Amino acid sequence: MWNSDHIYGLVQQNQQVILPLVFGALERNSHHWNQAVHNLSQNVKKIFQEMDKELFHRCMNEFLKAEAEAKAVSFPFPSLS
Repeated sequence: MWNSDHIYGLVQQNQQVILPLVFGALERNSHHWNQAVHNLSQNVKKIFQEMDKELFHRCMNEFLKAEAEAKAVSFPFPSLS
């Protein structure tokens, strides 16, 4: 799919909408146990990063912030040790 110039062009035109929607899944899948899923996720992340580094880094920062907030909500009590 990513080899299609038409698909690539559509994604590039709409990356401001697409990347924030798919970034979390791409980031989680880039650590996937299945090598094919891992490689595809890494390749798609690289494509998006090459398209717009600023947007990519903004999405990464938002993802990391959301992950930190989710951990804080999951563990609201200080550890007893």
